[in-house]
Amino acid sequence: MSVLPTEQSITVGSCAGRLRTVDVVHTINGGQPPFRIQPSLPQLFEIGTIQVVNNTRQYVPLPLRGDGFVELRGKDPQFVVRTLLGAGCVDPATITVLDAFSNAVSVEYVIEEEETTAPTQ
Repeated sequence: MSVLPTEQSITVGSCAGRLRTVDVVHTINGGQPPFRIQPSLPQLFEIGTIQVVNNTRQYVPLPLRGDGFVELRGKDPQFVVRTLLGAGCVDPATITVLDAFSNAVSVEYVIEEEETTAPTQ
C-alpha cells in the first residue's frame, strides 16, 4: 500500500501570516478498504474529497469520527488534505493512512517560512 504524493513542502512568507488554505490531492494505491486517515495536527489539516457538481470541482470536508480518523472507502480512492496556512509552521507533520488490516503509510507535510536574505550594502 502507498499514498502519492508521499510528501508535501509548503513555503510561506510568515508562519503567523494571513490565513489561507492549500489543497493537495492524494491517491491511495493498494491496501484493503475501508481506509482510516488521521492528521497529526487536526487544527492545521482537514481531510476531504473533491466532488464534481455542475462541471465544477468542489472540496467537501469529511467528518472526523470520535477516534480522530476520517473513513474512506473504494478501490484506490483519492482524498484531499486542506492545509490551513498562517496558523503555524511544522517540520514535519504527518497524515497517517491505515487500511482494514491496519497496514500503515504516512504522508509528511512541512510548512516553513521562506528564507530572507539581508540586502547587501
